[in-house]
Amino acid sequence: MTSYKNAITVFGFIVPALIVAVVLTVGFVARGHVQTSLQNKSKHFKGFNRNQQQVDQLEKQLSQKREASEYWNELLGRETASTITSHLRDISSKLPSKEFQITSQSTPQNRSGFGSASAQSSSQVNLGFRANFRSMQKAFLELETRMPQLQLQDLKISPSNQGGNLNIDASYTAWAP
Repeated sequence: MTSYKNAITVFGFIVPALIVAVVLTVGFVARGHVQTSLQNKSKHFKGFNRNQQQVDQLEKQLSQKREASEYWNELLGRETASTITSHLRDISSKLPSKEFQITSQSTPQNRSGFGSASAQSSSQVNLGFRANFRSMQKAFLELETRMPQLQLQDLKISPSNQGGNLNIDASYTAWAP
C-alpha cells in the first residue's frame, strides 16, 4: 500500500496542485498584461480625445479667420507697381495738396537691396514726395497698411524750399507671394 500511497500523493495531489499553481500564475500574469494594456490604451484614447478637441477648436478658430486670410492672400497677390500707384492716388486725395505731393515713382528692373540677398521674388519701388512730416507719416501708415508686403529699405529726408515741406525719398522692397 505504501507504493500506491506515494503515487497517489504525487499524481493525485502534488501534480494537480502544481498544474493549478502554474495555471493561476499564468492567469495572474496574463491579467496583469491585460490591465497594463488597458491602462495604456485608455491613456492613449484620452490623449486622442483631448487632441481631437483641440483640433476642433483650432478648426473653428481658423474657419472664422478664413475670410481675412483669403483677403490678405488676394491683397498680397496683386501686381505691385500699379497697386502702389492707385493707393498713392487715393492717399494723396485725402491729404491737403499743399502738405503732400508725389514727386516721383519708379520701379527699377534690377534687383537690389533686401531682394537681391533673398531667393524669394521681389521688386524694388522708389518713391519721391514733397510733404510735411505729419502728412508723410499718415501717407506711409496708410500705404504700409494697405500693402503689407512692402518693406522700407531706404528713407532720405532733406529740407525743401517750399513752405516748410520736406523732400522725402523712400525705397521699398515689395515681396511677391
